[in-house]
Amino acid sequence: MAGTLLAAASLGGASPPPARKSAAATSSRAIFERRIRPILAAKNPSSCAECHLSGVDLKDYVRPSEAETFAALRDQGMLNLKRPQDSRILKFIQMSRPKTPLLTQKVRAAEYTAFRDWIVAAANNPKLASAPASPTARRSGPVVPNAVIRHTRLDSVVASFERNVWSQEGRCMGCHRPDNAENVKKYGERVRWFVPNDPEATMRKLIAQGDVNVEKPEQSLLLLKPLNKVPHGGGVKMLYGDAGYKMFRAWLEDYAASVKGNYRTIKDLPRSPGQRLVNLDSILNLSNGPAAWADKLLRLDVYAWDAGRNAWGQTPLVTGERGMFGAKDAASTSTNLILFLIVPARDARQAQEGAKDLRARLGPGRYLLKYYCDVAGKLSQDYTTPTDSAEFYQGQQEVTVSSWSGSWANPVNVQFALSNPVAAEKSL
Repeated sequence: MAGTLLAAASLGGASPPPARKSAAATSSRAIFERRIRPILAAKNPSSCAECHLSGVDLKDYVRPSEAETFAALRDQGMLNLKRPQDSRILKFIQMSRPKTPLLTQKVRAAEYTAFRDWIVAAANNPKLASAPASPTARRSGPVVPNAVIRHTRLDSVVASFERNVWSQEGRCMGCHRPDNAENVKKYGERVRWFVPNDPEATMRKLIAQGDVNVEKPEQSLLLLKPLNKVPHGGGVKMLYGDAGYKMFRAWLEDYAASVKGNYRTIKDLPRSPGQRLVNLDSILNLSNGPAAWADKLLRLDVYAWDAGRNAWGQTPLVTGERGMFGAKDAASTSTNLILFLIVPARDARQAQEGAKDLRARLGPGRYLLKYYCDVAGKLSQDYTTPTDSAEFYQGQQEVTVSSWSGSWANPVNVQFALSNPVAAEKSL
């Protein structure tokens, strides 16, 4: 299945060849034995693997005998006996994505013509067409629920990649973009895995060059490199248990489970996320933090003033997480946070609309910052611990922000102070 996913050649879908005039005159059983039954013993995945990482294969629709196969397909509405070439199973086989590898085109064409020729011949076989339903004929088709089939489709896997990895592109793209010739010279061609404006191509590239470990997702280079557990030219880009780590690992484990066919029931599927993080394209510099926070994970949540309630909002609009930095003998710590909008949406369209609404609300004014820091290092023991846990809460402060437009060179600046409100002004 992975081989089909990673096939490199990409051309438009090919139309299947026309039906052979002799198909109806040929023994349906002969066609079945010669061209359909061998699918059961095929070692390579069918063209279904182009869109389905697991759970669906053409051999699922084939039974050991022609009679069983025909009865099972017919009784499930997969055959059209009046117009055999309009049979539902043929439409399934013809399904393809906009960019289809040449190898898959050939496989699909062979599968399509084999099934079409057999169905045309079998539909003209009175004995098969009129045979009563067989109580012993096993149900044909996938044995997993439709929800599992949908979840393990390639488009669903890409959507998960967009939500969990691509959304964090600000961590990576500066060094891994294709035009970074200096890094390529230092570290080799594989360093430029980021494909601008194309999350699927980026995902494919990471998989193809071995940055994803299907057997041990937590040992994937996609995690170990930004953690700097494996030497990383960019240094530490995430901490064990921070939002980026959780999201990267969620996608890696989901992809691995999908490829390996570990999802068999609806209960096996991961829960749908209740929110998405959308890059605000803003950097906040936090300084004058406590010295005890050095090398610890900090989470910052931003709340807006709710004029209608005459109180602070009940849920944060913006968040950011990163380690705090400071020398061992330093009196304070600091960090630069990539800020993300917290969007209560499950799909990309809702996320975009929600992000647009939130950006419009983030004008100049008063905001409340709440700080959470894993001072005791609990995340190192259990990375699933929520970073906004009550035990991590360190305090809050009110700030006045003139603009949320901040860059690495010109960030929004905040001096940490719990006792007195301070102004957070964009650097000039």
